[in-house]
Amino acid sequence: MFSIPRALWLSAAVLSLVIFSPFVTADSMTPDVATESVLEQLPELPKIARKDLPATIVGIVDKVKAASAAMRGDYCKLLASAGKPGISGLVHMLRSEDPNLRWETVSALARAKGSPLAVDAIRAMLRDENWGVRSEAAMALGRAGEPHDNVILREIAVADDSEAVRKAALRGMETLKHREITGKAPKNALESST
Repeated sequence: MFSIPRALWLSAAVLSLVIFSPFVTADSMTPDVATESVLEQLPELPKIARKDLPATIVGIVDKVKAASAAMRGDYCKLLASAGKPGISGLVHMLRSEDPNLRWETVSALARAKGSPLAVDAIRAMLRDENWGVRSEAAMALGRAGEPHDNVILREIAVADDSEAVRKAALRGMETLKHREITGKAPKNALESST
C-alpha cells in the first residue's frame, strides 16, 4: 500500500493551512506581545470534587483508575457518553498523577462535542507538564474546539518546547479548518486516536 512519509504529510498540512487560512502569514507565525498572552489566558482546570459526582460516576471513575491500560479507553469513552455527569467525572480524573490516564481522559473529552466544560478542560491541559498529554490536548482541541481555538493552536505550534506537541498543534489546526469548511471531522489514519 502507498504510504506518504510523515515529513511530506506535515509539509502538505502546513501548505494547506497557508492556502486555506488567509490569517496565517509569516508575520503571524512569530510570537508577539498579543499572542504570547493567549497561552496565559487559557482557562484553569475546573475543580470538581469527588463528593460532587453522582455515585454511579464515582464507581466508573474508580474502575477507570483500577483498570488495565487496555480497558481505560473504553471506560473513558463510557464516561464521555454519559452526558454532563460523565464529563464532570472525566474532568475530575484530569488531576491524576498518571500521565497515561490524563492522556486517555483528554482523548475521551474530545468525544464530548458541544460540551463547554470538556473544551475548557482540554484547553487547560495544553499547559500539562507531560508532552504526551499536551500533544493529545492539541489534537483533541482540533476535534472538539471552536474556530477561534486556531489562535491557541497556532501559538502552541510556534512556542511549545516539544516538537511532537508543535506537530500535534499543526494537525489540530488542520482538523479545525477541515471542520470549519466541511462541518465534520476528517477521516484518516492520523486522527485514529479517538
